[in-house]
Amino acid sequence: MKLTLDSIRQITVFENVTKAMVKDCIEREDSLLFIVEEGNVQKALGKDNMNIRKLEHMLKRKIIVIGFQKDPSKFVRNLIYPIRVESIREEGKIITIKAGDTKTKGKIFGREKSNLKWMNELVGKYFKEYTVQVE
Repeated sequence: MKLTLDSIRQITVFENVTKAMVKDCIEREDSLLFIVEEGNVQKALGKDNMNIRKLEHMLKRKIIVIGFQKDPSKFVRNLIYPIRVESIREEGKIITIKAGDTKTKGKIFGREKSNLKWMNELVGKYFKEYTVQVE
C-alpha cells in the first residue's frame, strides 16, 4: 500500500475526528473512501452520521466508509452495500455475486464496468489472487 503525503493527512484528520482505526484511504474521482478496521464502522460514522458530515465539510469531498472483514465474501458484501443481492458465494479464489435482476447487476457493474474493476482491485489488494464476478 503506497500512501501519499495527502492521503496520510486525510487519514490523520479522519482518525482524529472519528477515533476509528483506518486501514486504507483511496481517492476516487469525487470522493474519499476510507476502509476502517473490523468493528469500527459505527464509531467512524458517529451519532446520526455527524462525523461524516463534519469530515465532508473539512475535506470538501464526499466521504465513504467501508468496514474491513477478514472473510473475502463478507468484505465484498461491505463493498457493494447498500445494494441488495441474492447471494455472494466463494468458490476457490473466485467470489461470485448473484445479482438477480438487471437493474441490480447494472449498479454492481457501473458505467463501463468501472465498479467491478475497482472492486476487483480492492479485493486483490487484501486477498491475493481473489477475483470478483457477477452472475
